[in-house]
Amino acid sequence: MPTPASAVVGCRVARSLEVAVADPQSASLESLIEEKRRLVVSSMASYVPNELLSRLVDQRLCSVEFVLNDYVQFRFDGEQGPGHVTLNSHVWPVVRQNGRQWREQDLRYADALRRLDQGTVVSTTEKTGSGIRVDLDAGTIVIHPAKEEIFVEIAELSGFPDGRWMAWRPGEDSFEDLA
Repeated sequence: MPTPASAVVGCRVARSLEVAVADPQSASLESLIEEKRRLVVSSMASYVPNELLSRLVDQRLCSVEFVLNDYVQFRFDGEQGPGHVTLNSHVWPVVRQNGRQWREQDLRYADALRRLDQGTVVSTTEKTGSGIRVDLDAGTIVIHPAKEEIFVEIAELSGFPDGRWMAWRPGEDSFEDLA
């Protein structure tokens, strides 16, 4: 089984720390490690709920894709990077349209998701207790699963030209209630 890239990086950082401690003359390495720590902490502290998600406003939902009956992928056009901006939902989202609500087990759930296609995002919200909400002029996508529906990640958003992305996990940003 291949080692995840994050584990490899973590091992390299740990080894670098060992070298820095063993060799006090490697001050430049030590300063690099400290700078990396500072950047990680500052990026975590600077997280603002809905900041990245709100960049979907005024974008058109150009496709809804079911990936191996495992997750749903929403692709948006508008703020283009190398591909489309993509919201992957690793749990089945709730769809709200015309006063109705559809869940994955409901008859016509896939049809409700498809009816969102070509809709334009009018607003987004992200907060603890209600998760992620994307309001389109064609309906609403709500991502806030029950604990038993989660395996690893809840959702991820990527594809922006500046490379910014976000992954939501239980117990973290806007899903603290699912710890």
